[in-house]
Amino acid sequence: MSKVVENPVLPPQPTDQLTVIKTDFWWNKAIAYIKNNYFLIISIVTLLIVIFTIFFIFSRNSRQPNQSITLEMSGSRNTKSTTSQIKPTQLAATPPSSNLSSSPSPTPTILTPGPGVYNVSQGEHTGPTISKVTFDPLDVKKDQTLTITVHVLSSTPANQITATLQTDTSTENLTFTKSSTDNKYEVWTSEIILPESVLYKYILTITPQSNNGSTKVIVAPRS
Repeated sequence: MSKVVENPVLPPQPTDQLTVIKTDFWWNKAIAYIKNNYFLIISIVTLLIVIFTIFFIFSRNSRQPNQSITLEMSGSRNTKSTTSQIKPTQLAATPPSSNLSSSPSPTPTILTPGPGVYNVSQGEHTGPTISKVTFDPLDVKKDQTLTITVHVLSSTPANQITATLQTDTSTENLTFTKSSTDNKYEVWTSEIILPESVLYKYILTITPQSNNGSTKVIVAPRS
């Protein structure tokens, strides 16, 4: 009888264990810190920007040189120019010059070309009733002819109409003449060659008179 020899079974050999090495780099820590302190970092950066901006503006202003201005004086033949240094707290005086011209101040009120019609509304009164006043031309100039027309209601007729016209430098007296009449209006006119300008003062005061009394109407294109 044969003998069976069995091969011995060897116990399993332990396998080499893998060693996992966890590497934590510095930038990973930085990213994690930024995520955890996001608002704090933003606040610090903003504060630094503000401080830097203030410092930059202050340094720039402290290094700014004194302002300079060139004053030119014009003569009849030659033109001379002088330069003077003026500090910011000083005032520069304008040198006298025959070629300098000053603009009028305030600027005159702009008037439309052609005739200007003013409708008049009067309260309770005893004299003639004026319904409208016309300046032709409205924007009249010195030495031009100005025609003023006054419409009076025919129901309250006028015996005469006088007026004063205030200009920039004088007061002119006006006398009106009745030019026409109908069932609704009496038309009174007056003409004057304007002796002075009316750029700043242009005031007409009308005084119509009748048997029942007088009234006064003021029309001021410029005042």
